[in-house]
Amino acid sequence: MQRQFIKIKASRHYTQNEVPVIDWALVSCICAAVFLTIIIIWGIGQALGL
Repeated sequence: MQRQFIKIKASRHYTQNEVPVIDWALVSCICAAVFLTIIIIWGIGQALGL
């Protein structure tokens, strides 16, 4: 599912001729936020588990 979404996003990139730097920065920020959220939730889960 994720790979298909990336391919669709990439195809839209080439057709709309938008600035790729802004889009990749946004994607990287979202990925970083999700990654940090997962780590925080996992950490709270481990703390409650112990």
